[in-house]
Amino acid sequence: MKDAKVNMNRPPLSEEDIDKAKDFDQLMKMNVEPPIKIKWGKIGGVIAVIAGVLGYIFWPSNKEDNKEEVRAISASQVNNEFFEQTSLDKTTYTINGSLGDSITTKNGTLIIVPPNAFKDMDGNIISDDVELSFREFHDVPSIFASNIDMTYDSSGLEYHFESAGMFEIGGTKDGDEIAVNDENPIIVELNSQYTGSHYNLYFMDPDGDWEFVKKDTAKLLDMLPESEGSMIADIPTDPMEYSEVKQKWIKYDKARGVYDLKLKNAGLIIPKEADDELFSVKLNFKSDQFPELKGYKNVLFEVTEENKDFDKSLAKQKWTDIELSKSSGDYIMTLFGSQKIDLLVRPVFTAIDMEDAQGNFEELFAAYDAAHQHVLSSAREEMQEAYQSFKATEDSVINVINTTINQMAWNSELDNKKSTVKRVFEVDNFGFWNSDCPQNLPKGQDVIPVFVNADEVKDTLTFENLYIAEYDKNAFYTYWGVWGQKKYVDENGKEKTAFEGPSFTFNPKSETVLWAITNKGELAVIIPEELSKVSFNEDEATTIKMKLHKNIVSANKIKEAIGWN
Repeated sequence: MKDAKVNMNRPPLSEEDIDKAKDFDQLMKMNVEPPIKIKWGKIGGVIAVIAGVLGYIFWPSNKEDNKEEVRAISASQVNNEFFEQTSLDKTTYTINGSLGDSITTKNGTLIIVPPNAFKDMDGNIISDDVELSFREFHDVPSIFASNIDMTYDSSGLEYHFESAGMFEIGGTKDGDEIAVNDENPIIVELNSQYTGSHYNLYFMDPDGDWEFVKKDTAKLLDMLPESEGSMIADIPTDPMEYSEVKQKWIKYDKARGVYDLKLKNAGLIIPKEADDELFSVKLNFKSDQFPELKGYKNVLFEVTEENKDFDKSLAKQKWTDIELSKSSGDYIMTLFGSQKIDLLVRPVFTAIDMEDAQGNFEELFAAYDAAHQHVLSSAREEMQEAYQSFKATEDSVINVINTTINQMAWNSELDNKKSTVKRVFEVDNFGFWNSDCPQNLPKGQDVIPVFVNADEVKDTLTFENLYIAEYDKNAFYTYWGVWGQKKYVDENGKEKTAFEGPSFTFNPKSETVLWAITNKGELAVIIPEELSKVSFNEDEATTIKMKLHKNIVSANKIKEAIGWN
């Protein structure tokens, strides 16, 4: 939650003040902002600041401290009992390890297990029968019912997943855990009703954190009637197979190489934005040793993908010295300590600093170009013309094949016809896998809430964690915190009770549902129709009347309670 603040000195709302209010909706002013989970500042992982001889790489260790607080909340006895009843069951399949098998679940998901896909914890291939467990999640109620954390940390910010589908897969042999043979991974083609291309694939690591795997690629299944579907051709997945396109690509690639070489000879670098999924380091360096970086501010050095064996534990170690050097055009960061480590890095900039960096590059470009007979601008123009020619040829080939539609019409047609896609996962570890798109918390209406029983408004509710969802998105947002009556001592030394809890925001233009698990194990819900009737008070508390649902024992019961279709 960017720029969030917490007011720790807000006077509590007393029981006496509540009793004095003629209208329960008109409560005294409260000043509470949404709670935040404090993170170390980072781009894609770590930022190290080198000062003098002693250098550190700071790992965001307080992330785990905050996670412990979250886990303490979600692991409360009441919540545990609730989720024990609602969590989705796993289906178990018996598979011969040496033969493999293909399984289609009741939801249409395909699990392809190749031969020799399993190994024991000592790394030995398993040829006997194993038990493969599987469960899948396709909507908000099923994900919530199984108590799965849908928050994702990137660059020090917390996001909330909008899911295109998720599953958990596991394996045992004779009751003992086994592992996936990463040389023969399991392929899961997860059925999904969400046809967008904006999703990524994630895996939940042993610490319960989601790790980015790669950009999602979906296999489209034509669910249209045959008469309609027959007019739509397949979109080519590899246009490079067409010789004309390939020739244009080779010409563009050659022109790009010439341009890059001329930039290198000119001592210039093109500013690049830091990748959120990679580790970045801030180093002090002398500009005379790296003249190509002269004039740039806030340069970071990103650990590149070429470091295949990069060990995250290096980020937790202390180093006596860190040295930056260049070899054959590559930047090398050397770490000195109990061991010596060389890492390939490249200069990058944060999104905030990119505009200034690009402006600085253009100034240096223009100055060199003017002094050297415009060799740079000529090379850049040739590269751009070659790319435009390649792109035009590529587009024309695709248009010939898809003579009846363009890409926008294709997507629209699929959405209207409820088409299905397969989200393809290459599973090399047992655990949770997800196709998701990170989202920010919804904005629009700030709320300082007092949550009460809709059937008895003087019955204030007590719960940990507030959940928000919008009917048009397959996502729910979690506000971490505690709401309810609390005891305090006033300025006269008298003990009183007050309703306390963080504020929250939601988008009033969307059909929004709120819910929580009360300290009595009930599901408290306010559906969009009722939420739209609430008159919100600026800078004052607003009463939120929530319907209490008892005996919630399954994901379907949750679905009914929150009105999820």
